[in-house]
Amino acid sequence: MARLDDVVSPIVYPEGVSDGAVEKAVKLSKNLLDHIELHYGIFASQDLAVKNKDQVIKDSKMTALDLIHYHVYGDYRLCMAPTEADSAPEYLKTRFPTTQLRYKAITPTSSLNPSVKADMDLNFLSYQMLNEQFEMLHGVLGSDGINPAETEWFIRELAFGNSAPKFHLPSLGTMAITNYAYKNINDVLGKALAESVELMMETIMFNTGRLPKALSDPFDANTHYGYTDANDELKGNPLIMQIAKAITMNQEYLELQAQYPQVPTPTKINGVAKSAYKKDDPYEAALLFCQQLLSMSNMKYTVGVPVAFKTATQPSIAANSASYPDVVDKILTEPEARPIMASATYIVVDARAGPVYDIVMETDSGEEFQINSVPEKN
Repeated sequence: MARLDDVVSPIVYPEGVSDGAVEKAVKLSKNLLDHIELHYGIFASQDLAVKNKDQVIKDSKMTALDLIHYHVYGDYRLCMAPTEADSAPEYLKTRFPTTQLRYKAITPTSSLNPSVKADMDLNFLSYQMLNEQFEMLHGVLGSDGINPAETEWFIRELAFGNSAPKFHLPSLGTMAITNYAYKNINDVLGKALAESVELMMETIMFNTGRLPKALSDPFDANTHYGYTDANDELKGNPLIMQIAKAITMNQEYLELQAQYPQVPTPTKINGVAKSAYKKDDPYEAALLFCQQLLSMSNMKYTVGVPVAFKTATQPSIAANSASYPDVVDKILTEPEARPIMASATYIVVDARAGPVYDIVMETDSGEEFQINSVPEKN
C-alpha cells in the first residue's frame, strides 16, 4: 500500500516535506476522505432506483461511465471564460481570452450501461461530455428531489472568490494544473505519469483478450508510423498512440484548438507519440511522451491571469524554422513547423534564446514561489 507522502509529496513538493507535515496530513486525511465520499454519494443520489418493498418502481439511469466521468471531471474544472457572445451569466463574461473555474455537470440519461469492448478509441466519455451543462452544481435539493441546478453564489465564488473550492471537488486535471501556480512540477509530474503509462502498457501485454478493441487489436508501430526499426518491446503496444489519439479527439481539446492556435496541434501531439516508439524501453517511451506533452502546454502564468499574444508573424520563417524548439527536439520537421510559426496569433517563445525572466512571487502568508521562463512582453 502506498504511503501518503509517496502519493502527495513528490508531486506537489519535489523536495519533500517534513515528517511533522506528513503526520498532520495523515490525521486530517480522514476528514478529507469523508468529504470526498459525501460528494460521490450526492452525485449518485441524483438518480437512485425507487423501490416499494421488493418491487422496483423506477430504475436508475446511471451508468458506470457516468461515475467514471464524475471521478475524472468532478464538480468543476478550469475552462475558458465565456465571451460576450456565449450563453452564460453576464457576470462571468469577459472581452479578452482568459481562464476561469466553472461548474460543469451531467445528468444520467441512459438506462443502459453501454459496452466499450468494441470501441476503437479511448474516448469512452464522449457521450457524457456532449451532455454536460455549464454552471450546474450537483446535489441541489428541490421539490422533485436532488438534481443539478444553478446556484449564483457558488458560481460567483468559484470564479472570483475562494469559498466554493472548499465545498466541491475539482477535476483531476484542474487539481494538477493549479499546482503550477506554486511550483513548476513538470519533471516530477512527467515521471509520475510515465510510471502510470508504463504500468498500463504492461497490463495490455498480458490482458489483450479482455480489453477494448482500441487496446487489443493488432498494432505495429513500424506500419503505423512508417518506421523500420521501432523497438521490439514497444512496436506492438498501441497505448501511447491511442492516448495521443484520445487527446486530439477530446471535445474540449477540439474546441480550444479551433479557437486558439497556440494550443498544440494534432500534428505535434501525434509527432510526440511517434517519437516515443523509437525509445529503448516502455518507461523511456512513456517519459518522453509525458514530459513533451507537459512542455508543450506548460503554463507560464498563474491560473486566471490574462495573457496577450503577439499578432505579428515571425520574421524570416523559412530561415528560422530549423531553430524552432520542436524541430530541434525532432518532434516536427521544418515544413511542419512553418505553418505554426506563420500563425497570425501565435508567439514562438524559445527559452534558449530569450529574453525571458524567472519571476519570484510571495503569497499573503509569506511563502515564496517561482514561475520560470516568463517571456518579455513587447
